[in-house]
Amino acid sequence: MSDSANYTAQLREAVTARGAQLNQTVTSEMKENWRAYHMNLEAVYSLLLKKGLLREDPYKKDHHVAEVVAPKDLPVPESNKEDEVSVRLSEFTSLLDYINHYSSFSIENLDLKQIKQLYGTLHYIRFDDFSSNSTKSTTRALAEVVDKIKKGSDQLASGAISSSINQLAEIVKKLGKNLKEISQFKREQYKLDIREQLLDGLDLGNSIPHEIFLSELKKEFKRNRIDLPFYSELIEEIYQENYGDNAEGLKQKALESVKPKKKESGIKKNQADLKPLLIDALRTLANSTRHIDTALEKIRSNSALIENRPKSFMDKFKQWIVSMTSGKDDKITYEIEFVDPGTTIHTTKSLDFTAFMSSAVKKTRTLNGLLAKGSTLYQKLVNASEEQVFSFLDKSTRDIAEINKTMDALDTFFKSEVGRYERDKIRGVKNEVAAVKGNLHNASQKKHEYVAQKEEREQLKKLGIQ
Repeated sequence: MSDSANYTAQLREAVTARGAQLNQTVTSEMKENWRAYHMNLEAVYSLLLKKGLLREDPYKKDHHVAEVVAPKDLPVPESNKEDEVSVRLSEFTSLLDYINHYSSFSIENLDLKQIKQLYGTLHYIRFDDFSSNSTKSTTRALAEVVDKIKKGSDQLASGAISSSINQLAEIVKKLGKNLKEISQFKREQYKLDIREQLLDGLDLGNSIPHEIFLSELKKEFKRNRIDLPFYSELIEEIYQENYGDNAEGLKQKALESVKPKKKESGIKKNQADLKPLLIDALRTLANSTRHIDTALEKIRSNSALIENRPKSFMDKFKQWIVSMTSGKDDKITYEIEFVDPGTTIHTTKSLDFTAFMSSAVKKTRTLNGLLAKGSTLYQKLVNASEEQVFSFLDKSTRDIAEINKTMDALDTFFKSEVGRYERDKIRGVKNEVAAVKGNLHNASQKKHEYVAQKEEREQLKKLGIQ
């Protein structure tokens, strides 16, 4: 076997092994990071909409994303800055939705062009250098809008948006590392493909001028109709590896760059503190509180509309009976219906509306405190045991799920209680309920990840490895 063929065989072995490793580790991590990026950006966007600093994009449903193309950071006109930022964020979240639901992050399906587009998308807004003095137009304009909340009197909103921006900055670093690893791999894989499909079948001798090498390869590209782009920079690297002054050194460097990375020892990995994963799940759950607060405000308004409408004799009689039996005349009770999503079985429940609203507000206010890392609750969780944090996460997840289920049922109840001509006065909460479901799903995923790692650690302990 010639030296060239021997090197190609070594490179193929390393690329195959590294590709399998990336599919098991980096690509799945990158997928989760893109989801976290989307979720935190949605949190920022929703809060800015709620505060009236941005406007809903009336054409959002018309945004049809067919491929990942990095947005262009065009100058933001001063005359309609808020409208322009609103549209850009709306379009950007649509692109992120496409990335998370329709893009494949497997090594086989990614290429250098797609990686470049993903990298451009990641840095469309520079959350890792987020400032109103940024040289990037969209980043600067969005930072100016965010600063209005940070400098305002609403400390909860300020803490929430600061938390999301900080998390975005961390996620950008993680995604940047993911893309760099995959890009490095794809460059060497491309060079391997060129060697296997072109170079190993050519006899160019032991020495060839640079210009003739490039010319011969371009001819071979056309002659063999190679289904690969012609990347001059990488072709140049191949030339230096074959004919450069430090050819052998460069070949070894290329091989080392794609050799599978050594994993941390099982003991070290499994002795890692899992509590940060639980706290992260709780903070994800805490992001749902702003959606719940908005929904509760609408529900309170809907209840007032129902309670203040003219009552029939039977309604007054029922209210009198309730006051006589309970001893209270300020209690509001509604008969609401729940539908089990698994069995589609309908069940009816008498809901103490006043107690529900009071309890829901109290629970969300407590959980909302986690959005600020300097809060008392956050510090308590940091100092608590892993079991205590898990217990709190488990209880909070059940509480939020129950609140969300009840809000959904109340939404249906109110819409059915009013006449056809009053229905437009009822404020729906379907969007908020859907958003909370998303937060619950993401928090549950982190919880399941913790349980899986915990079980793995216990198994290793039983085997005496830990």
